[in-house]
Amino acid sequence: MRSYRLSRVIVVILLLSTSVSSSTRMFNGPTIEAAAGTFRANEICVDFVASLSAGEFFDGLQRVQVGSVVSFRKHNLLVKEFPDRITLEIKAGVRRCDRPTGAPIDPTIGSDLMRSLEFRAEWSHGKDSRNAQITSINSSRPSLQEMRNIWDYVITIDSHEVQITDNLVISMSSVNGNLQRRFVVSLTDTPTH
Repeated sequence: MRSYRLSRVIVVILLLSTSVSSSTRMFNGPTIEAAAGTFRANEICVDFVASLSAGEFFDGLQRVQVGSVVSFRKHNLLVKEFPDRITLEIKAGVRRCDRPTGAPIDPTIGSDLMRSLEFRAEWSHGKDSRNAQITSINSSRPSLQEMRNIWDYVITIDSHEVQITDNLVISMSSVNGNLQRRFVVSLTDTPTH
């Protein structure tokens, strides 16, 4: 009788433990892809890829989800916060919208637009948001000898005492208002690719 009850308890525990879904994602390398997309300003299209880095912080970081709870671990230790600073790099290829991606283009096309870009950052958690301090922005533009038009923006953001489950919201806008684009960098979202 006693072994029958014990076996029923074990079966119930096994059923409960298998009904909670879990997944693990390992970040490999010091840089992670943060966002990608295309935006348009009149006849100019800009294809961009954004990546996030922080020294070796992301290399070996694990995203663990059990049910609806997401946590992060590295070397079997719980990670609750980002490091003091993170770097967001945005590579943006400029082209005329009527030309295919990768086609040779005059590097002066869209240069006024790309020089005028301004960036704003904020941290969000649920419905709450707060400004994120951008500590530096470095940009480089293509040389006139290149037949490609790829701009590079390196943005350093203060992340001291920021929870790793917070989202980073980046807003890009041009001074003249022709371009406005927003994207969210989230480590807690389930990867779609």
